[in-house]
Amino acid sequence: MVKVSFIVPIYNVEEYVAECIESMCSQKEEQVEIILVDDGSSDHSLEICNCYAKKDNRIKVIHQENQGANIARNKGLKEAVGEWVCFVDGDDYVETDICTGLAEYMEQPYDIICYSYNKATNGKIRKVNSNAEKIIFEKDDFKKMQIATLNRLGNYPYNASVLDTVSIWNKMYRRAFLQKNQLEFIPKMPKLQDLTFNLKVYDYAQSGIYVNLPLYNYRINQASVSHRYQKNIVDKFEIINQYLIDFVAQKEETIYKTALEERLATHLRTCIVLYFCNGENKESYKKRKKEFLSLREREPYATAMKQVDVKNFTWKETILSWAIKHKMFWVCEMLYKLEIGIRNKGC
Repeated sequence: MVKVSFIVPIYNVEEYVAECIESMCSQKEEQVEIILVDDGSSDHSLEICNCYAKKDNRIKVIHQENQGANIARNKGLKEAVGEWVCFVDGDDYVETDICTGLAEYMEQPYDIICYSYNKATNGKIRKVNSNAEKIIFEKDDFKKMQIATLNRLGNYPYNASVLDTVSIWNKMYRRAFLQKNQLEFIPKMPKLQDLTFNLKVYDYAQSGIYVNLPLYNYRINQASVSHRYQKNIVDKFEIINQYLIDFVAQKEETIYKTALEERLATHLRTCIVLYFCNGENKESYKKRKKEFLSLREREPYATAMKQVDVKNFTWKETILSWAIKHKMFWVCEMLYKLEIGIRNKGC
């Protein structure tokens, strides 16, 4: 019987994928399977995956034309046979005791197991500290987790200072639970695939646990799509915004609406960083400002920014959100340049 199915979408990560695969092959728990779904890589990622598959019969390699990580993960889910599912990104890696470290919790009737993680930046490993050592989740807790997922930086019981409710890679999911509730990734969701998946998971989950064990290593990769210039970020958020608006419309508690407004403020901040003020945007300041102000006045942003209390964020996000709320594009530009300058100096 396979205990854990590792599912890894692979796309142009030749620099990191060997370390990722080896970390799963080196598990102290031998009853695992490793499903590598190559999403049309144009580098040597697929060759590396096939090489490892020849050495270890627990590895299965699936190749598809480039269709996105969501479809790759769904393909992996269809192939998985393990009792538990663990999603891993191709440029990250897991600890060798991720399975044995959670073994006692896997034997409990949990739908989901959450754990802490490390951040790997330029070869340096930093544990992400949590304010909690262990939390047992019951049905009502998952509503609070949904709120924290909409705004992980807000003053909510399960916000980012306690655990990361948004990401999928710091969790294990019972496969029977996912199958029973037909939970999978939304194929055409252009961004925030983790967030939209977990919002649905928390709708159905009945029990779970969080343990403060750093069992996953999340690599800060500046070349990843979540960090680089995205000319079409505004269009991507239009699709996501509508999904979240429809999701929140089904909820009776007004706190969902508040958290959604905070999420929309976060989307505007992301647009500033990845598009409007990004150094690779070669449009003139005047044109970028005009485009930003036009977006800021459009719904759902206009109403959200009117209602949102920017003090609900951490201090850095509060300053940028305040500038967006008051339509002060020059402050947004200054803050972005200041942040990049600090980062380049290694501060």
